[in-house]
Amino acid sequence: MAAAVCAVQPLHSGSLQARGRRPVVSSVVICQQQGGGAPKSGFRVLERTGALVPQGLLVKTAKYGWRTAWQTLMTELAPQSKDGTYQRPSYSFQGRVGSPEFPLEPGRYHLYVGNACPWCHRVLLALVVSGLEGHISFSRAVDDPERASRGGWVFDGKDPVFGCRDLREVYDLLSPGFSGRCTAPLLVDRKARRAMCNESAFIARNFAELAMPPGAPPGAGSGAAGGGGGAASGGGGGAVDLYPQALRGEIDRWNDKIYDTVNNGVYKCGFSTSQAGFTRAEAALFETLAELEAVLSRQRFVCGDRFTEADLRLFPTIVRFDAVYATLFKCCRRRVADHPHLQAWLRDVQQLELPGSRMQIRDCFDLDDARRSYFQQLFPLNPGGIVPSGPTAADLGLDALTNYPNAAYNNARCEPVSSNHRLLDTWVAAARRHGVPHHKVVPWVRRKLGPAVVVLRFRGDGQLGCSVPCVLCQRELQRFDLSVHCYLGGDGAPGERQWFRGRLSDVGAPTPVLTAGQRRTLNLEPSPSQPKKPRDSHPPALKNGGRKKKKQPAPS
Repeated sequence: MAAAVCAVQPLHSGSLQARGRRPVVSSVVICQQQGGGAPKSGFRVLERTGALVPQGLLVKTAKYGWRTAWQTLMTELAPQSKDGTYQRPSYSFQGRVGSPEFPLEPGRYHLYVGNACPWCHRVLLALVVSGLEGHISFSRAVDDPERASRGGWVFDGKDPVFGCRDLREVYDLLSPGFSGRCTAPLLVDRKARRAMCNESAFIARNFAELAMPPGAPPGAGSGAAGGGGGAASGGGGGAVDLYPQALRGEIDRWNDKIYDTVNNGVYKCGFSTSQAGFTRAEAALFETLAELEAVLSRQRFVCGDRFTEADLRLFPTIVRFDAVYATLFKCCRRRVADHPHLQAWLRDVQQLELPGSRMQIRDCFDLDDARRSYFQQLFPLNPGGIVPSGPTAADLGLDALTNYPNAAYNNARCEPVSSNHRLLDTWVAAARRHGVPHHKVVPWVRRKLGPAVVVLRFRGDGQLGCSVPCVLCQRELQRFDLSVHCYLGGDGAPGERQWFRGRLSDVGAPTPVLTAGQRRTLNLEPSPSQPKKPRDSHPPALKNGGRKKKKQPAPS
């Protein structure tokens, strides 16, 4: 290891000393580096040529050469318009499963996807959410342009379907003479040995509209695993209608906006080679994010109270935003974490449960692997190849409970209704720790919790579940009333929005008085001697320690 040795040598003024005056002493510090050699300093061009060539000319020449090489690499990586704006290329195959040319047969079709690619992510989500993962097999390729013969997708080992080494060989095998970009996702016909479709939006819509033939056995499309992915086996029992007839107009409107300004918008920012192109793309991106933030403050999903294709197309970009696009693509004006409702929506979608499905939404994507791929493989954007350590999925809170400002849309992990009595004890104890007087405990808790709304749903174990509720708690749990703005559905599936009012103990009775799809009001009327309260108002705090002299009528 190099060490610097410094010595101080005094210099005396001999002439002054000869005249009998006090000598003037000055010091010279001499430093010499020992061992390890001098630090790296490049070719020292500025020092060696400074006397011959002005520094300004050297800097301009270096910047011109670097920018020319960078623009060449960017154009090869991402086609550009004349004004330096990224233009996504067109796609070569648009076959449709279920058409006369490609009949619907379980086990006939195979899908190639890659973890890092958001376009692959949306297609895999559509496959899983539509309940088709047991009928259409899939395998994952790895993003590595150094190993790929053309494009960037290769297989760890051999392709489980055709034995190819990379995606280019699959294209050449199924479409001889193909000269376009070897992109993923790619849907192929195993039986006819043909490339069917490589346009993600078309594949996702095709899956959303598909219905497997009656009597098709679960797992009929399962196959060998490849590249860390594998064909899912087991039927897709959790099919969701991503494109309902009543919402198609609104879904199409959002799809167009989300694609142009968000899905493709982040790539326009990252791959722009001009300031004007970047500025336009950035403004459109954050304008749409602000609009989505406003929409999601009023409703659970983009198009209302149900998960649709618009949410499916938005999710892959938003889940990558803070970890990749905000830094690598320079989309750093605001993070998703700075949009509380959009962040809550992201967590909500990440945690959605698909009953009966072998795969869940959270199983379709690895954020840490995607971050490594983006920062290592997009060389023109990150020449050094340095990969940041975060943010990770834990940093982004993807596994945390959703925290909607309006708890009516908090459809997170619902605990059994009986467990909420323990929650009451916790709140009462907290009020006492804060020195809240006995007669002010109820209003103090209500201020902390906000509007009296909860989410009720039937859990997988058959119990009636309840999200974090706003309760009107009374001392010693003498009475536990709540107003409910809820969704009733099975296993978290959104159902009809309804109002309920009653005692939590009544709701959690062994024979539930609430069933999915049934509208019923729990009777909590005051005694005849008391003035009748509106059905949608909250009962006032009770005196005498929460005890009421007159007996409460039983719920109807």
